[in-house]
Amino acid sequence: MTCTSPQRTSTNPKCLDLQANMVRTVSWHGFHGTEKVTEIGGLDEDFWFWMEVSLQHAGFAAIDAAPARAGRSPENVTNRNLAGRGVQLELSTAQRAAFFRNGDLSAGNRTNTTDEFHRYVEAIQVACRRLLA
Repeated sequence: MTCTSPQRTSTNPKCLDLQANMVRTVSWHGFHGTEKVTEIGGLDEDFWFWMEVSLQHAGFAAIDAAPARAGRSPENVTNRNLAGRGVQLELSTAQRAAFFRNGDLSAGNRTNTTDEFHRYVEAIQVACRRLLA
């Protein structure tokens, strides 16, 4: 599921309605940061573990989220699924820029993904498979 809108995702009724029918959730967010890192939060600690292990194994910096970005509230949209818990990935600006040719984050460059982007996606997919194994 993808839920993007000019409205804040955490309070967007469409996002909350879609999320209410999901069993597992991974949400992606961005924060300003000059180092390539993914901060991991949310309440699904099993999924969180596999995300962290998979990303690190693939060569990405993955750490516990800073308290302000931890997504630990049960009211956070990430945790508003059928299980009451999800994983929130917070990607730094530098990490997101590394996913696109010339570090260009503009909408017009979104199809120009790098090998780093594809390795990252594969690491997330590995985490999902490990969780379900």
